[in-house]
Amino acid sequence: MERACPDGTARRFLMQQVLESIAIAEKLAPNSWAVTLFEDGFRLNVGQVEAFTYRRGLVYFFMCGTISARAHTVGEIIPSSFRSMPQPQSVFIGGAKELQRVHAALAAAHKTFVQTAAVTTKGKPRRSSYARFHSPGLYQYAIQLVSPPRHAR
Repeated sequence: MERACPDGTARRFLMQQVLESIAIAEKLAPNSWAVTLFEDGFRLNVGQVEAFTYRRGLVYFFMCGTISARAHTVGEIIPSSFRSMPQPQSVFIGGAKELQRVHAALAAAHKTFVQTAAVTTKGKPRRSSYARFHSPGLYQYAIQLVSPPRHAR
């Protein structure tokens, strides 16, 4: 991750967002998510779909529902079309710092996307289709990077 995202502040934000997205999925379906490490970034899959990706310096942040007009100030928001997900769907594409600037305007729609992806249409928990590609090391790295340092007593 340090090679894929050399900017420490951006990398910490990305890892924090991964953990937040995982927590949303895990509440509904503990086995619904998997995070995969690539040489140039990562992908968080929830259920059968991609939910949050960082590759080659670009963030792909998937959402369901209406997006606030304030979100359209940086990056690009385009329609997406996962067959297993309801419309309207969209994806923010931009840099990590751009996502950080508009995150508050996108967070609710991303949460809806993750919650929808984590369960079937009947509300049953999904299992991730990508579990065999899961990187426990990246997950632990995110926890260590985001967790406040513990002080010795």
